[in-house]
Amino acid sequence: MLQTIVRQYEQVPWLMQMRELARRWWGVEVIYIDKTDSPVFLSGQPSRIKNRVCAICLSNEKGAHLCHMAMVKAQAEARRMGKSGGGLLSYNCHLGQVTMVVPVSIEKRYSGSIYTTGFFDHELSRAERSELLDAGGRINPALGNEEILSSVPVLTPEHVEQLNDVLQLGAWAIVSLNAEMRAKEEEIASLKQRLERQGYAGLVGSSSVMQEVYHLVDRVAADDCTVLVRGASGTGKELVARAIHQQSHRVKGPFVVQNCSAFNDNLLESELFGHVRGSFTGAVSDKKGLFEIASGGTLFLDEVAEMSAALQAKLLRVLQDQTFWPVGATTPKSSDVRIVAATHRDLEQMVQQESFREDLYYRVNVITITLPPLRERRSDIPQLVRHFLKRRGGGLKITADAMRYLTDYDWRGNVRELANEIERMTVLAAGRKELDVDLISPRIRSSFESDGNGGGDQVPRGTLREAMEQLEARMIRSALAECSGNRSHAAKMLGIARSNLINKIKSYNIGA
Repeated sequence: MLQTIVRQYEQVPWLMQMRELARRWWGVEVIYIDKTDSPVFLSGQPSRIKNRVCAICLSNEKGAHLCHMAMVKAQAEARRMGKSGGGLLSYNCHLGQVTMVVPVSIEKRYSGSIYTTGFFDHELSRAERSELLDAGGRINPALGNEEILSSVPVLTPEHVEQLNDVLQLGAWAIVSLNAEMRAKEEEIASLKQRLERQGYAGLVGSSSVMQEVYHLVDRVAADDCTVLVRGASGTGKELVARAIHQQSHRVKGPFVVQNCSAFNDNLLESELFGHVRGSFTGAVSDKKGLFEIASGGTLFLDEVAEMSAALQAKLLRVLQDQTFWPVGATTPKSSDVRIVAATHRDLEQMVQQESFREDLYYRVNVITITLPPLRERRSDIPQLVRHFLKRRGGGLKITADAMRYLTDYDWRGNVRELANEIERMTVLAAGRKELDVDLISPRIRSSFESDGNGGGDQVPRGTLREAMEQLEARMIRSALAECSGNRSHAAKMLGIARSNLINKIKSYNIGA
């Protein structure tokens, strides 16, 4: 990945400025050498090098080899320095020019170095100049020219220190850029993974609304906060609670379910908090309550809004200090339990009507996960159908016509009703390999058939405009279902622009 980033340096303004400043202020070239010892010229091709000694040397086979060997030797030392936390390596090349190397370490691993050369750090003496001209002449006669040697810049100690600062800044810039790119790649990978999830811990669906549910479950599972799951009957609230439990650190503890509307007050209190022997007629022995049984795990309280005011007060105490009183007990008990509550009721309205305690509402409503009705995520219906068929076994498939009926139906009973319908169809299949329209329940078929004519489309009611809108919304839902929610493909199928489709989806409030 780093090599890819290096090749994109020309697009990063502050790295371009670093390169140009080094050339303009001091006449030196800045090179990045990756961990494979391959030079990447941040300032372009070698032919653009301003230092004529370096340019001539690199254009000669022998000179290029000597430069490369010096570079490899410097890289070996830079690797050693990089592993120990970085620093600055400075030496003279085979033509006496100063070379400075700053190692680049990413996540404690050597990843390359910032490399600059092509200057003197003092005025050369006559003897030094003569020695360098002789050495250069043996590589290429042009390098024995006094004028060529004079093209090499001479930097003062102050300038060398400034150049070092710029090189260190460049190394820091590469590390920062790499970290930023990696973070973006991880974020994209995470988003892609979420968007591609076809299901999650028993939940099924890849629509955008379900992806948001999965994301919330991911976020809340790691914490012990109370969660309120809202949604109509049959949308899968218990599955969400189970998913939270399975992804949490309490997974090895019990997952206990209690429907608060299944018992009257006395029985529900005994179920939740337990009782002691003799506390009421029929209490022949002590009994543990669900709060005690679920300790160390998760207690799912379905239809929590059906609790009486007295039980609401007792539930509030458990949520506040994790203590409760079994029926008839003289001492309290404690429980380390996580509460996930669920309801299909409008709690805000119940609070206003004083049928649900306001303080309890704020206790259970720490984090809310709302499950949409199935009609708002119709693109998930084909996937749900296949899931239920697979669960039934037998390798049964469903025809396209039958799938259209199931996709367009409103499913007031939501996923539970769809599951029951698939079970009914498979029972009636009687050895068939495909489920067709004739196996669909009459109530579903009749909602689409027109006055006994047996057509596949329902005759809409209302004005002509309303009828056209109903038909258009149904066609969009059907196309989205057939294309597994892919809007581009659905737009192509419908013969309209994708932007137009998106506007219509928003207009008709169609879940994707």
